[in-house]
Amino acid sequence: MSEVRPPMQYHSVTPEQVEVSQLQIFYNYLRNLGLSENDLKGKTVLDIGSSSGGFGDVATRFGAQVVSVDAVRPKDWKDVLGGSSKKIFEMSAEELNIKDRLGLEAEPQFDYVVSHFSTPYVLVNNGQDALGRWKDGLSPEERYKRLYEKTSKSIQNIFLHIKAGGRAILYPLFLNLDNDEAMSVDFTHGEKRDVRELNKVVHEVLADMQSTYQENFVINMEEIPQKAGGNFTRLVINRKS
Repeated sequence: MSEVRPPMQYHSVTPEQVEVSQLQIFYNYLRNLGLSENDLKGKTVLDIGSSSGGFGDVATRFGAQVVSVDAVRPKDWKDVLGGSSKKIFEMSAEELNIKDRLGLEAEPQFDYVVSHFSTPYVLVNNGQDALGRWKDGLSPEERYKRLYEKTSKSIQNIFLHIKAGGRAILYPLFLNLDNDEAMSVDFTHGEKRDVRELNKVVHEVLADMQSTYQENFVINMEEIPQKAGGNFTRLVINRKS
C-alpha cells in the first residue's frame, strides 16, 4: 500500500517549531481526511485511534482543541487531561467514556470526529494474518455477529459524539472493492487483508444507522486514488441535529 503525501507547507506553520516527522503525520492526516488547516481553526476535534496523539499536538497550533484517544497505552505514557491537546489511552471507539476520564458532567460532542487508519480498519488489520486469513477461529456466522457488534457500537458512539452540524470522517474503508474479490489492497510491507466480510458488515451497519436516525444521519463515500493504483474510501458522516 502506498500513500500519497501532499507537499510540505512549512510556510503555513505557526512560529513555534514543529518537528518534520510531526508535520508529515499532520499533513498526511489532513489529506486523507479531506481537511485543510483552515478547517481546524476554532474547532473541537476527537481523534480516535490517535496513537501518541501527534496529530492533535500539531492541530492545536492551528487553533483546534483536540481530544485524542487510543486503545493502547504507549509504555510509561500517562493521560494528558489538561490543555488544548488532551490524550486518553486505553479507550477504544466501542467504549468511549470521555466525561469520566476528564471529569465532565456530560459526554462532550465535537465539530469533527476523525479516525485515521483505525475504525473500523483495525478489525481486519489486527484480526488477520499477513495473507489475509482470520486468526480468531470463529465460524462465519460467529465472526459476522462479532464484527457487526463491534462496528455498530463504534459507529454509533462516533455519531453520538458529533455536534449538530458537525461531521465524522473515517479513513480508510474498502467499500469500493468488488464483493467477489478475494483480497483487498496490499497493506504495508506487502501484507494483504480480505475485507469482504467487513465490507458487508459496514454496509449493513450504515443502513441500520440511517434507518434509526433518518435525516439526521447523512453519509457520503468519497473514493481516494492511491499512488499504487486502486482506491480507498473516505466515509463522511454528517449530523444535522
